[in-house]
Amino acid sequence: YPPPQHWVAEGPKAYFKWKTWCSSHKLHDKREGHWPVHRLCKDKLAYVAEADESVLFYDPDGNLVGFVIRDFCANQKIVDTIAEDVAMGCSYKKNVRVLFLQKDDVGHIAHSGFTSGNRKDPQGFGWARNLCRAAQRNDPAFIESLEHRESSLAAFFWNIACGSLPDEVINAYTGRLQEEALPRMAPGADDFAPDGEYTIRIPSDNPLVPSELRFAAAARAPPSALYSHNYARRIHKEVCRHHWMFSWTLARPRGPSEDGNFMIPGYRIKIASSANSCVGWFADQWHGTTLRHVGPDDIDKVTLEVGLAFQISPTLATRWKAFCAANYDADVLEEILGQLRGEPAETLDEDGEEWAEDEGEEWTEDEGEE
Repeated sequence: YPPPQHWVAEGPKAYFKWKTWCSSHKLHDKREGHWPVHRLCKDKLAYVAEADESVLFYDPDGNLVGFVIRDFCANQKIVDTIAEDVAMGCSYKKNVRVLFLQKDDVGHIAHSGFTSGNRKDPQGFGWARNLCRAAQRNDPAFIESLEHRESSLAAFFWNIACGSLPDEVINAYTGRLQEEALPRMAPGADDFAPDGEYTIRIPSDNPLVPSELRFAAAARAPPSALYSHNYARRIHKEVCRHHWMFSWTLARPRGPSEDGNFMIPGYRIKIASSANSCVGWFADQWHGTTLRHVGPDDIDKVTLEVGLAFQISPTLATRWKAFCAANYDADVLEEILGQLRGEPAETLDEDGEEWAEDEGEEWTEDEGEE
């Protein structure tokens, strides 16, 4: 509860704002169809995670099935800066719902990082080609800056997640990344390494305090991310390359009173949305977001929520392999894929013999022997 394949309205205001749209709006993809609106009965919920409450949800067998972590990032200035960048990205990126699936969802959601590309192009792998303006698409300096900024935002999110989220959540991603030797999100051509450098802006009025934080030799993010603005979808399931999904709600100017809260029907859970919160769920189990108090005519004119998430497309691995085969010879390709699989690097000694970096003899500085 709530029932699958229903839009969910938490109260009469959202219900009457969206009822007509949900039942009769023009469909971009007629295969999707219209879906009814369900009025939520809060008495049927098993648990409501309030806007200031962090919770790990477990099933009767002790398995983690969902979570919400509040105050996800301790530095609010950085959170605000990332929220601004993501909101700005949504303003100049094409909406996924216009390009591919989820065409008739509410709000805006856009790709960042690597994607499979055009479905008709078997070698379409590359950085998301979703800029609205031709001037931006044809500006190499803008593209370079964009890729650096977006990969940095994703890397910052990923590193906080690795230090904050339960191991099984992170392992769902890292296991898939290494198993399929998937690239990490990095700017520039021919750089897909798991580790690298990234920078994050941090506003400061003090000229003695740096306005940018630089991280070196840090873990890079999974290849694909999603930017969202006022996004909502009916109770649904998703197909992706990892069991878990998690998203970072960056901004929520009006608080939880506007609805747009997260539902996990399999366990009758409602998670109140609030800024600087990270929410996790099973991608292949029913979930969704409730409708907001702002109706369909005005939903794109205001900012109610800004978010960031990782999602790896089911076709990305195949397109990545085709891209590699077309662009690298066997030796270079094996080096790239070995690095992505987490295999130890091989190094040549003075005589040209290969040895693994972690196989050298141990010795002390004083004794010079094992």
